[in-house]
Amino acid sequence: MFSFLTDLGPLYTIFLLESFRPANALSPAYFPTIFTFLAQFSGIGIVAPFFLFLCLIFGPSAHDLAKLPPSSRTVRHNDTWTLLPVVLLLHTAELFLMFLATDLTTRHYWTWAWQASPLWIGIAVAVGSSITKERIAGTRSFASLGSLLVILGAISTAVWIFTITSSPFPITTVFLPRVEVQSDFVFHKRKALQADEVGTFLAAFLWLIFSFYDLHIAGLLDGKWLLYSITLPVATIFAGPGTTLIIGWYLKEITLKAN
Repeated sequence: MFSFLTDLGPLYTIFLLESFRPANALSPAYFPTIFTFLAQFSGIGIVAPFFLFLCLIFGPSAHDLAKLPPSSRTVRHNDTWTLLPVVLLLHTAELFLMFLATDLTTRHYWTWAWQASPLWIGIAVAVGSSITKERIAGTRSFASLGSLLVILGAISTAVWIFTITSSPFPITTVFLPRVEVQSDFVFHKRKALQADEVGTFLAAFLWLIFSFYDLHIAGLLDGKWLLYSITLPVATIFAGPGTTLIIGWYLKEITLKAN
């Protein structure tokens, strides 16, 4: 559970980065906070596939993006600087307090506080970007897109490696839900969280694979789209799903920028 919830940081970040893409204005991708907040009540494993499906159906295709100037088809870098401190403070820090605080009362408090994190993240990013946009326009942001992704990826990978190396159970037992019905509450809750993680990142990886293929069809990406797609499950084993999502999204972004 610790690894899964940590990986939601990169997931939220990718959703917000897609909302920074001018071509996604007023499409479902422009309103990620609505979906991530709803996911706190119904489960991210249900909401994320639905959200990504809507992004594919109603968002611009790679062929449409190819017709736009780079400033419209790539994310606005002037908005990305707010993401790193906001995600670290309102998601990652709360998670670490939730799981690692020595006092159980503190853990309980931050467990409840974290429930509203997607909403506060969305509000903080919107307010922070609007206040400082003019001040940093045309300048190089301290928290560049690259450093943002590297830091969040490093945290996710560290937690992933800690989880698989410290757990006395095999990786399949830890992350894959069992088929049989679980009558015990604890095991039933574990199965629900495992299904949430599998559903969320399976949908995210399928979205990336379709994006790679769409770039290939539009003539923006050659046969490497298949290599990128095969890399996703391999990278997941070594770096975890959160970091793999970051890597896949960054490959998509640099392809759009290069073309």
